[in-house]
This record gives sequence, structure tokens and C-alpha cells, in this order.
Amino acid sequence: MRSSQLALVASAWVVGLALSAAAVAPTPNAPENRAEDEKHGAVLCSWAISLDIQYVADRCYPGQDPEFRAALSSSISRMETFIERNGGWTPEDIQRHHSSPEREFEGRDVCKVADVVEMYQAAEAAGPAATKKGTDELLAVPREPEMDPCL
Repeated sequence: MRSSQLALVASAWVVGLALSAAAVAPTPNAPENRAEDEKHGAVLCSWAISLDIQYVADRCYPGQDPEFRAALSSSISRMETFIERNGGWTPEDIQRHHSSPEREFEGRDVCKVADVVEMYQAAEAAGPAATKKGTDELLAVPREPEMDPCL
């Protein structure tokens, strides 16, 4: 994913837009409600981005903005409940993905990876209320959790 794409995803997530309907084209031959579901965003994509943001917070900004970090943690927990309920994932499946950021940034100083640091900074600047609102909108409609369309 390119830097501009990551920034777009982070911005959409932060302000609670998840992904606008204008940016999402329905998948050909998808179920009729797929286009409507996509308006709410790709839960697996938002979850992966949230795990990356949390990873950056833990490693690069320890102890900063506890209110935002609590909102982020709550958001991640709510997404995981949604994924288990609607996607049939087990708690073990969820837990395995918690190490994804470690693998993704292995051998690199994550605090110097501009894309993910910018996502953290944008999310933190938007604050806890925007994090909660974005999560509320993302999870408003029960549906199969998807990774795409991430953008």
C-alpha cells in the first residue's frame, strides 16, 4: 500500500467515515446487499490498521494520551467481537493476528516508518470521540467482515 493510500485510509477511519460510498464500487456478481455493506467499510482492514496504530503507540509514544489509547483499545476489542460474531473467527484466530504488526515491521524501527507514524498521529489528533464514532459507524451493520475494499 502506498503512503498516500495509507494516509487516506487513516483519515477515513479517524473521522469515522470508514470508506465513503463514492469511493467504493460494488464487486461484480456480489450479493445484492454487498454494495450497501461496503458503505460501512472493511472491518478487517480497519482492524489491521488499528493494530498497527496501537503497535506504534506502544513502541513510539508510551504513556502518551491515555484517553485516546483507551478508546483505541476499546475500538479494537469491539472490532474483534464483530469479527468473531460475523466472521466465525475464534479467539485464537484473533490472537494470532495481534502479532501481525511485529512481523510486518520486523527488522525496522517502526518509529521511523512515516506512513504508520502519520496514521497514529492523525488518529491521536482526532481524539477518543472520533475513534468511538468511527467504530460505531464501522460496526453499525452486521455483515461478513472483509479486508477489501480497503480503499
